[in-house]
Amino acid sequence: VKRLVKNERNAIIGVVCHPELLTERIIIGNKVVITTGGYAYSNGQNQYLKEYVPHLSSVPTTNGDTSTGSGLDLLKSVGGKLVNMTSVQLHPTGFVDPENPKAMTKSLAPEALRGVGGRLVNHSGLRFADELSTRDRLVNEIQQNCLDAQAILILDQKMVGAYSMTFINFYLSKKLFQKVTSIEEL
Repeated sequence: VKRLVKNERNAIIGVVCHPELLTERIIIGNKVVITTGGYAYSNGQNQYLKEYVPHLSSVPTTNGDTSTGSGLDLLKSVGGKLVNMTSVQLHPTGFVDPENPKAMTKSLAPEALRGVGGRLVNHSGLRFADELSTRDRLVNEIQQNCLDAQAILILDQKMVGAYSMTFINFYLSKKLFQKVTSIEEL
């Protein structure tokens, strides 16, 4: 969507878009609902994070680089009012790429990894939270108990078997998981 279409009463009645980068197309309807997909891609330049939740503007994200708020820009361009802009949810677990540990974008570590029994420990090896707690509680626990707000997720072989070997092998190939064979090695 490139812009919104208004009628003579100033009501939004449609959109102008470029489907699949072809010719411009105008779509008119009775109602227009804007669902933007978010704005929390945190690349250090995000105006919405800086304005509404500045304390999160330097926190890594699992949002893709398309979640910049461009839909909100469209809405603002026609005088739309933005609401609930401080409602940003942090996902408690993301993979840290060993090739680029300081990257602001992380790959999502699915909640299912905790759901099959994965345990979160801090850098001292201490379990500090209920892994099945709500996202906001887990984020707070990680921030309070872990060095650089980074926890370590541990799965034993039974948990790995309860998940998906396809995904586990993918995580291993990307070096997002490390396989160990003893408590000492862990």
